[in-house]
Amino acid sequence: MTGLRSAHIASFFKRDADQFKSVVPFVLGAFDRNEKVFCILDRSTEEQVVDSLMRIRDVQSQLDAHQITFLSSRDTYLKGGTFEIDRMLAAWKALEQRALSEGYSAMRATGETAWYSTKAPGVEQLREYEARLNEIYPESTSNILCLYNEEIFDSGYLLDIIRAHPKLVVRGELCVNPYFMPTNELLSCMRGVVPKGVFERTSTDILKRARLATIHGLELRDSRKVMKKMAVIGGTALDDIQSQVSIVDFYAELAMDSVKDQPARGYLEKIAGNCEAIQKRLDFMRSYQLVERTEFRWWDLKDLFGHVAERSGENSIEMDLKLGNVRVWADGLFEKAVQSLSESVPGTRGGSDRLIVKSSELRSGMLISIEREGTGIPAGLKSRIFECGYRYGRSDGYGLFLASEILKSAGMTVQETGAPGKETRFEILVPHGKFLVS
Repeated sequence: MTGLRSAHIASFFKRDADQFKSVVPFVLGAFDRNEKVFCILDRSTEEQVVDSLMRIRDVQSQLDAHQITFLSSRDTYLKGGTFEIDRMLAAWKALEQRALSEGYSAMRATGETAWYSTKAPGVEQLREYEARLNEIYPESTSNILCLYNEEIFDSGYLLDIIRAHPKLVVRGELCVNPYFMPTNELLSCMRGVVPKGVFERTSTDILKRARLATIHGLELRDSRKVMKKMAVIGGTALDDIQSQVSIVDFYAELAMDSVKDQPARGYLEKIAGNCEAIQKRLDFMRSYQLVERTEFRWWDLKDLFGHVAERSGENSIEMDLKLGNVRVWADGLFEKAVQSLSESVPGTRGGSDRLIVKSSELRSGMLISIEREGTGIPAGLKSRIFECGYRYGRSDGYGLFLASEILKSAGMTVQETGAPGKETRFEILVPHGKFLVS
């Protein structure tokens, strides 16, 4: 949620703790864009929010700079013991002006709605308030995330809340809301009067969706045919190129055994080295072709890193899997991704070259870290090392890119979080539903 602009969003969750799955990326996105954050809390505490943020990223500098401000529902929604729509709309405008006056580019805010269950005077106007909150757009630059625990509201009420928000976070995923209704139409429907335009727009939308489904089905069928042909052609081409490179490498090796002239041997060694580099590129291309095409399976982390150690020749991999036996649901190339990450961790300039693997469970999922003491990676290169073709340290410019693509296909993310000059640490975040602990 880093690229949001002037968005009124509702996030739905089943447990209070689950709300941080949308709050954390929402707030971190604001920090990245120099936006002021206001968090209106009700059941949650400031400590819980800060702890959730710090589990993903060190945000102490933003906290020290007061880029995030915590407010309570008693000081905002229920100020004076009652809920008043006009007062709250004015409060949002005042908070936005405060953010801009402090030099921030915009405002982001989150608001818990558990206060609805207090039955304080005026809380029954929550649905009307959500509809009217859209009136501040498009003039406002605010991004407002409204947090709804599904256990507090009945289904009919939640449907009206859905219709009041142009964007929704459902089960952790940000979606454009096809059921959004403009303020006047929604308020009319709440009063039992359905404008004719609502029926016309709904019937037109049904027809449009039916036509799009038909078109999508035809395009998908044709796309699969083309992809199948391209896979055959690409695989044949790679096999042919690899065969030719192997022949060149073979004759270069033979020539080196019979040539005494040192300059000539040097040229042959360069040819052999280039052949090896080409072979690695071909292996990368072959693996990249298979991303999202191999079968998913459960991977046991201890067994997986044992195989990685054997293949990469690691002398020491220390397993610190505090949660016991951990299994991860991932692409058939998951082992290749982990091996690429392990081989790309720069070693020390002396002393222990031990690779340490850890796992820990967070609110946002399972965090797997692969780290080693050493030179580390400069802060300015932490994101670039995952770019295709970018070389740094042990990375050949392709392994880390391939690893990130494989992990992405399984819904995971990877980032480098080590301290420059001290250590290198790759962190894989496995979302809930993609891992098992026993």
